[in-house]
Amino acid sequence: MKKQLIAGLASLMMVVPTVGNIQAKSSSAKLMDQFVAAYRKGDYQKAKAVTNKMSATVEEPCAYKMSKAMKKAYKAKVKSYIKRYGADWSFDVPVSKTNQVKGFSLSDLDGDGKAELIIIRKDIYESGTTSYNVFTFKKNKAVRIGKNIKMGIDGYLHAYPGKKGVYFFAQDHSILDLEKGVIKKGKFKWQRIKSPVQGGTATYENFMSNLVLKMSLPDHFDNGNNRVDLSLFN
Repeated sequence: MKKQLIAGLASLMMVVPTVGNIQAKSSSAKLMDQFVAAYRKGDYQKAKAVTNKMSATVEEPCAYKMSKAMKKAYKAKVKSYIKRYGADWSFDVPVSKTNQVKGFSLSDLDGDGKAELIIIRKDIYESGTTSYNVFTFKKNKAVRIGKNIKMGIDGYLHAYPGKKGVYFFAQDHSILDLEKGVIKKGKFKWQRIKSPVQGGTATYENFMSNLVLKMSLPDHFDNGNNRVDLSLFN
């Protein structure tokens, strides 16, 4: 009996996915579409049911299809931001250096199958905002199309694999904020998605405040070693 139990546990461990970046499945974008539709209607039960099917973290396919030139340009850009702002999240830094690089994300923002680069900066003491600098790849260079775009400190980027755009979701102080980031006329823009339960209603207080959107884009920050992980560009 003991041997059977051990064998069963070993078999179970083989099928449980490890924690980490999960490459997007074809159904991932459909799940995000279903979540957005439920959010627009204020249907918490549907939104919750959809998020239960989502992977916690999803890396978009475009992150694995970068050319050597793109990797080189994006890596150099991230390193330049680290050199300028720092990436030391040890809480032992000057006040003037608290808003530092907290990694980067890759997302196909214009639907051409190629990755755009989003450099993330956050306040170390979580008293400010998150700011994003967005780059696209043109003529073998990383070209900035969004400069110091500030969003809520408690929000995160979420994957929309195989489709145009990236999502941002935050909930703080009885306010829900769901936005879709896209490229319009060569510039990165946020488009807010409205819901009847964005804040202040009994529905929000009872249900939506507990809603957690999954499919987060990896920020490629190695918390164990307190540094930005650039290995994807190698």
